[in-house]
Amino acid sequence: MKVNLGTWIQGRSKLLATVGLFSLVGLSAGLQNFSAKNSKILALQEGLQTCFTRVHNSYTARLIGSGSEYLADSFVKNSEECFGEAIRVYENLELNNGAILEALNAISTDVSWFHQKLVAKSVEGLFDGNPENVILSNLGNRFEKLEIKREELNDSLSSAKANLQTQKATLGVFFYLVAALVPIFIGLDYFRQKNQEDILESGESEAKKLLSAEKLSSSLVQELMIKTLTGLGLRTLARLYSVSVVRGDVQETEPVTSDEVGRPIILSGKRTNKNQLKIDEVWSEDEPQTPIVKRSSLELEETIGNVIELVSSKIFTQGIKLDIETEAVDVYGEKEGLEQAIYNLMTNAIENYNFDDPDKYLSVNVRKLGSTILLDIFDSGREFSKEFLRQAKGLATGMLEHTELAIAQELIDEMSGKISFENVANEDGHHVGRKTQIVLEAVSSNEKSLPKRRLARVEKTTKKELLKKLRSSQKNA
Repeated sequence: MKVNLGTWIQGRSKLLATVGLFSLVGLSAGLQNFSAKNSKILALQEGLQTCFTRVHNSYTARLIGSGSEYLADSFVKNSEECFGEAIRVYENLELNNGAILEALNAISTDVSWFHQKLVAKSVEGLFDGNPENVILSNLGNRFEKLEIKREELNDSLSSAKANLQTQKATLGVFFYLVAALVPIFIGLDYFRQKNQEDILESGESEAKKLLSAEKLSSSLVQELMIKTLTGLGLRTLARLYSVSVVRGDVQETEPVTSDEVGRPIILSGKRTNKNQLKIDEVWSEDEPQTPIVKRSSLELEETIGNVIELVSSKIFTQGIKLDIETEAVDVYGEKEGLEQAIYNLMTNAIENYNFDDPDKYLSVNVRKLGSTILLDIFDSGREFSKEFLRQAKGLATGMLEHTELAIAQELIDEMSGKISFENVANEDGHHVGRKTQIVLEAVSSNEKSLPKRRLARVEKTTKKELLKKLRSSQKNA
């Protein structure tokens, strides 16, 4: 049956007006959300500019040899925390743009490396000539790379802001469109109700006249009923009344019911329960088994503690001063693999000291920068050879040095982490120790909140068989 669009809208004007009002509330909240996100992105860009200004101040102080407050540990640490705060601000935006988040984490890590080079006085002893000139040249190249990454990140944030502006504009068009339609629907509903009241009032008046008449005509009653029902929009009911009362076509010879769309049907003979057949079919189907994939995670402080317990006897026997500074953080990775990697690193460090050195020193430090965890292991032992440093970076082949370190590097790579090795020198350019840094990814707060469940058993069966087993177990109990 062909339905007139105007009549359909008028009959549902109240529903459409109510939906429109709720839509306006939702659209208004969406517009406010986009505006808030745009403001936060702008604040994030300004914050990143402040962070880079701090890095630039430290770099300038290093170049001109003055402004020691910009090279102080507290100033450098606050600069790194500035980038960590920027990462947290971006995560709260929930833009679902992984490229920007990776760029922020990469810049945060690069700034940390840049600061470590910034306060150093020598670069691994690999360069000849004036060490200071070599360092400044190397720092200049690193700073230029940071500036390039900063500009790329700023462009990405500007693009994300422009995208939000486009979405906000589209949402604004829908907002004003719905805002224009709501009064129309309210007006249509008002006129519909007024028309129905007039029809009811007219029908009531005519019914009183028929009741007060000396003779009651069935044709007049029929006309009044059909007219009133049709005017109220109950056309199907008016037609049913006409068929049943006037024509008398419906005979009660068979039970009557209705199908899915409300059309009357007559049932005779035996009825088949299709719903029951569908239920039996569902209970006979095999339950599909979908594997659940979840990244392994571990508590870093506990892992480090386990390794320290294993090597503590060697550390104190050789008179090594141990300094540990960690925090309770969860990282992605295999616990057994990370323990083995840290154990190999510490074992190598213990075996690498000068036996007669009275100031043997070993430190373990954990830092969190946004979603990145930095694990630094420093020892005052003999320096890494040039060949090993080249091998660790994949720049050389041949006889493998420090097998345990190569194993540790392989284990960290397998869990998608990063590891680096470098020699550390003092202000006079003399070697003072070695540093190994492991970069891991912190577990997100959303996954921390999920309860840890353990799958005890998986059995393939049908739902019907499972229900039978459950009932049997209940009877036995």
